[in-house]
Amino acid sequence: MLSYGKELEKEFVHTTYENIAKHFSDTRYKPWPKVDKFLHNLGPHSLVLDIGCGNGKYIHSNPLTRIGTDMTQNLLEICSSRKFAVFRANCLSLPIQSYRFDAAISIAVIHHMSTIERRVKALEEILRVLVINGKALIYVWAKEQDERNFDEQDVFVPWKSNKQDGDTFQRYYHVFVKGELEDLVQRATVDGCSFDIVESYYDRSNLCVILEKVRKN
Repeated sequence: MLSYGKELEKEFVHTTYENIAKHFSDTRYKPWPKVDKFLHNLGPHSLVLDIGCGNGKYIHSNPLTRIGTDMTQNLLEICSSRKFAVFRANCLSLPIQSYRFDAAISIAVIHHMSTIERRVKALEEILRVLVINGKALIYVWAKEQDERNFDEQDVFVPWKSNKQDGDTFQRYYHVFVKGELEDLVQRATVDGCSFDIVESYYDRSNLCVILEKVRKN
């Protein structure tokens, strides 16, 4: 029986991405338009945290200050070689004081969390580090996709090395059904604050939400 939790994520998320980092980075070079639009709609000089930044394709300089964090050391080294401001951290426990960032993005990260509790915790960490009225953009894989068909929500997706006769590595995903991400967001509360859902949409086989941090009445 599959055992969910941090050990599964360590083997089939963290270790996998360490192994595929260079090849993965080579395939991730063009920002998605709707993520770029979200960033460009933020106020000038906003402080933005990219949680699960990968190779840093969404990290740039002015007019926004963007800082990235990821668990994959090999991807962070790629970011550092590009002179991006990054640090290593687990998205479930960000070493950041509360109320520090104007905005955050989490693109294709939370679907790697293997339990409901861990997905909610990832959302609560985003909520915690945002200022009041701060914005967040979340992307997770949808179960219904054009490119793939999934029979179940908890799946392993292979990544084939770009070397001839290279290894194949398995990546764990929890793929989301319609409405599930919004339900998850409603469960996230920190220090009397929660998220308002500004917009929900489908983009590039992902279910997506734009959120705003608000104080509860």
